[in-house]
Amino acid sequence: MKEAKTNTRLWLAVIVVLYLIFAVAYNLVTPAASTFQHNPDENDHAKYVSVLASGHLPVFTTAPAGSEFHQPPLYYLFCTPVYLATHHNGDSAAIHAMRVVSTIFGLLLILVTYRCARLLFPDDEWTALLTAGLVALLPMNIAMNASVGNDSLTNLLVVAGLMLLTKIATADHTGVQGKHAQPTTPAVLLGVVLGLIILTKSSALVLYPAVLVGLLLLGYRKVLTPSVALRCAVISIGMGLLIGSPWLLRNFTLYGDPLGQKVFQQAFQQTTAPADGIMRLVGGLGPYASLMVKWTFASFWGVFDSMTAFWGRDPHVALSRMTHTPIGPPFDEPLSPIYNLLAVLTGMALIGVRMGLRRAGVDAAKSSILWSFLLLILATAYGFTMFTLQFFQAQGRYWFTALVPLALFFALGYRGLFAKETSYRAVSIVLILGLVALNAYTIWGLLVPRFAAG
Repeated sequence: MKEAKTNTRLWLAVIVVLYLIFAVAYNLVTPAASTFQHNPDENDHAKYVSVLASGHLPVFTTAPAGSEFHQPPLYYLFCTPVYLATHHNGDSAAIHAMRVVSTIFGLLLILVTYRCARLLFPDDEWTALLTAGLVALLPMNIAMNASVGNDSLTNLLVVAGLMLLTKIATADHTGVQGKHAQPTTPAVLLGVVLGLIILTKSSALVLYPAVLVGLLLLGYRKVLTPSVALRCAVISIGMGLLIGSPWLLRNFTLYGDPLGQKVFQQAFQQTTAPADGIMRLVGGLGPYASLMVKWTFASFWGVFDSMTAFWGRDPHVALSRMTHTPIGPPFDEPLSPIYNLLAVLTGMALIGVRMGLRRAGVDAAKSSILWSFLLLILATAYGFTMFTLQFFQAQGRYWFTALVPLALFFALGYRGLFAKETSYRAVSIVLILGLVALNAYTIWGLLVPRFAAG
């Protein structure tokens, strides 16, 4: 058993090193501070940092003035010292340097993901390793963690919250006299995480209902006493709201909306294709939904250069002859076989999830946490669906709030399909190496020739 643990940790170290290599490569290869944003909204995020560096918080007025100015400030505060140290070398140098902040948050995401999965399944190291490997080496996730944007910190905080919730559920709460101990410390830490989420990005507020449902299920199923479960919920959610309240009050004072979303959506209507216009173009709600599913699935795994560079396409053909800016493929163009293979692999994982849960040995505590994970996925899906019914935004990165639960269920699916431990390990290694190959192809087969041509 000791040998297996050492081997797993070695694999985790290899995964982390590979992540860092690819993140640095994406950073160096992708141009910064150009007229066209090669990473989604990167220039606008950098503009937010420059305003902070001048000594005050930005105020959202119109999208052209600063489309990210409605965002909470926490991520940008981490970037500000880097910007101050490097901006004298030009905007491009500052952006390349600030991308490292996201890369560090992405590194922590890998480690917290592994820890969360190990707490949930302490006797199943390879499920934890595959989950961490999927998160670490998903090409789109690395690309986003090699750009300036608050998603990296957002995703890290969500997983930190899930880890603390899992710790509350799986710890031994029985004292020496058979009384239930109070899991106050992890509940307080969970509250801090929930508060920091308010200060980072509103889309991650889906963690609040996931935490609440998880704790209530733990009380209902007697994993915790009902009073302890309720106390943990009050502590964590109450502290989260308390920490986030200054930002919520500021938004209400400025915009009449605690989250600042109404003013953003009003401005967004002038800069983004409305969903109803695309529906008319493609022939109605059904074709629109099919288009959204196809493009969202593709961009979840990997579509680059601000959602215009697809795997399997000539890296040069997406450049408009008139404007020399990247454009996406025609709506009726099929995806390349790479995405079809990924769809098959995803379908296989879905088929195996139920068997995987059975083989993992899910008790009341684990079941409660997995239901909260599922709720997080469903809440993310609901928010994405409502957004895309207003605007055409087929971007898989909007699902990364639920990336770790999705990766965990993916890993459990293959645990269910491959009963023998040696087979499961072999398949896990093949999947990880496949992601390595995809990243190598993306960087040197797609992005290098694409940007060299520009």
